[in-house]
Amino acid sequence: MRPRIKKCMSYREYVKARPVGPLRNSIHKIISLLLHFVLFWRIRVLLYRLMGMRIIGLPYIGRECFLDPEFPELITIEDGATISSRVIIATHDSSRDLVAPVTIKTKAFVGTGAIILPGVTVGEKSVVGAGSVVTRDVGPGDVVAGNPARFVKKVEGRVKWYREGV
Repeated sequence: MRPRIKKCMSYREYVKARPVGPLRNSIHKIISLLLHFVLFWRIRVLLYRLMGMRIIGLPYIGRECFLDPEFPELITIEDGATISSRVIIATHDSSRDLVAPVTIKTKAFVGTGAIILPGVTVGEKSVVGAGSVVTRDVGPGDVVAGNPARFVKKVEGRVKWYREGV
């Protein structure tokens, strides 16, 4: 059972309301370490689900991603999304005393090495450029790139998305 969370919440408040104990948190971290050695993406998706992430359908999650093992229940990845290799998704920032959910919508693409910070929603069929640092929500069909990520253009016309038929 997930605690109710607003867009942003205090780190301490969330930890108190959270139903996950220290043993379960340790298991999350062990699974997170094992994920770096898993070769097959479908097995990675299964292991992320076991950690408590809300994964809808069958998104692609690349190798060597770091999806926050401390609060995995705050990450939602929808069907058809592509998360490339070495992407970092953070759901907490203890220096700013902040915990917030991250959502990757249907058929969104997150490029290699991108960093997605707490509270961000990557919209449907949007593209996050490689190496970008996403600090704000990305609208549906938007292309963003840079540090911090800025709007570049809208996805134009019909784009053939990878694994569209799956």
